[in-house]
Amino acid sequence: MVNFEAMADVLPRARGAVTDQISNCRTGVSLVSGFSGSDGDRPACVRLRRDRQDACPTLAEPPFAERVRVMSRHLDLMVEIFGEELGCRMFRKVAPWYSKRFGPAAEFNRNVVRISTRAQFAEVLENYLRWRRQFLDENGELQPKFQPPPLVASFMLEPDVALRQHIPVPKGPVEVW
Repeated sequence: MVNFEAMADVLPRARGAVTDQISNCRTGVSLVSGFSGSDGDRPACVRLRRDRQDACPTLAEPPFAERVRVMSRHLDLMVEIFGEELGCRMFRKVAPWYSKRFGPAAEFNRNVVRISTRAQFAEVLENYLRWRRQFLDENGELQPKFQPPPLVASFMLEPDVALRQHIPVPKGPVEVW
């Protein structure tokens, strides 16, 4: 992997392009700067589309236990700030967002939106963990068919417009368009 910070120290004029390389790492588009001419003052910039795995190291997804810990901590902070009744009521909206990466979570979602105390949350979580066991393999991980798809930033996907084969045109006479 190229050490962009070291490169920026060696080529001070390229510092902006190197910074762009680092900041655009997430998008998979990098700005490569080269110097043309004998004076080296005129940068020739080229945008390159790079494969995300080559452009940036990807972080491993946190394990299920870590997700549950963060979700529980979120509830604790909401209860600490807003009180138990209001904090739990507000947490009802947030909890299903956490469960999107749990794999099968219908049981959890159905019950967590009814909690009004921390004790109820603990009971819902305990029941969910028991229900979730049917989807686990012998190592305690979700079976492959139940694992959620890998996270991909929405801007990395091709827009639906680019995938269309035909331009949609209304049917019928122009008068009813």
